[in-house]
Amino acid sequence: MTNMPTIAAPKRFDYHLAKKGFRLVGGDPPAGFRAMPTEDLIVRVLKYATQARHVEGLPIAIYKSPPDYERLQKLAVRYGVQNQVGYVLDMTKRLFEEKGVPTTDLERTIAVLHKEALHAAQFLYPMEKDIASYFSAIRKTVSPEERKWNIKLGMAYDEFYGQFKVHIR
Repeated sequence: MTNMPTIAAPKRFDYHLAKKGFRLVGGDPPAGFRAMPTEDLIVRVLKYATQARHVEGLPIAIYKSPPDYERLQKLAVRYGVQNQVGYVLDMTKRLFEEKGVPTTDLERTIAVLHKEALHAAQFLYPMEKDIASYFSAIRKTVSPEERKWNIKLGMAYDEFYGQFKVHIR
């Protein structure tokens, strides 16, 4: 199994996501930069990224560079981000369905992760405590997807989905 870093620089996430098809402002990765496997990137972003834009890039990375779903499932459970990964995969499934991409492997992984889901509420990505408290206070409605995965977002599900969908051409 891959060892996860205890910290990851946001600039590196930008580079890895760019290599997987989600370009952010800030330029391309340096020449010779090697992207980590998609499943490692998904788990690391959900575990260590503090910016929503990195999480928004994950469905694009999955769409353009599909992960090894079995390995992703194992990493998600090992690092305690199965709820977050399941949520992102549900969002990706919606994208795949709109694009006519088969979802069999995706659905199988979602089902397994849902059985392994943690019951305690999780934020989709790490946030500063003040921001997390603010979001919890202002968000009174919860989407079915948020309820399914026991995920707390700072914005509505459809708004979050729209944020990354604009990057698909």
